[in-house]
Amino acid sequence: MSAARGRKGRAGGGARRFALWCAVSALAIVCAWAYAGSWYVHHSRKWLASHAEAWPRVVTSPLLWIGNPVADVTDALGWTGHDAVYEYDVEAPSGAVAFAG
Repeated sequence: MSAARGRKGRAGGGARRFALWCAVSALAIVCAWAYAGSWYVHHSRKWLASHAEAWPRVVTSPLLWIGNPVADVTDALGWTGHDAVYEYDVEAPSGAVAFAG
């Protein structure tokens, strides 16, 4: 009876190991995608516009889709420092107030 249990346990262990490998791989892919998206959205609008034709929309749309929420969270937690200083593309007219966000 113990031999049958041993074989059954090994078969279940292989399936469990495969499921764990799939879960860890999926998590690593999502984390890499989130990091790339956050990196992409932290560039200036001028840089994004200059690289828009170089990168296909199939690449940029998912980066924007996940990058904006991830960047909001990392900026709110103070992990990136990008929320401290921003350079605007154009200066505000004198005597005017500039609003962001």
